Amino acid sequence: MTLEEAGKELGINLDAALERFAGNEGLYLKFLNKMLTDPTFPALENAVREKDLKAVERAAHTLKGVSANLGLDDLSGRCADIVQAVRTDETAAQDDMEVLFGACRQAYEKMVFVLQKMSQGE
Repeated sequence: MTLEEAGKELGINLDAALERFAGNEGLYLKFLNKMLTDPTFPALENAVREKDLKAVERAAHTLKGVSANLGLDDLSGRCADIVQAVRTDETAAQDDMEVLFGACRQAYEKMVFVLQKMSQGE
């Protein structure tokens, strides 16, 4: 799978994403592939499991920013939903967390699947 194919599958605006990396595709790929080992999603998952809303907000906010910089808009948007929910109403956020985090997990798992296919040259 090429970067262009991965970009289409993940909805990445590659021109905009590459612009943030001064057009350096190699550097962009390096950071994109680091998403496979980045500890932020596991930290978010743990915070959700522990029902620690401060840690949920922190991890979701971090993942939102990183994924936005890489053009992973679906994942970034799902994280933004979590951050907004926690900041607006912690009680409601706790009640809605299963749904919110489920959508985030789905976007994350799709990203992992596509990046693994790309790195294996499929």
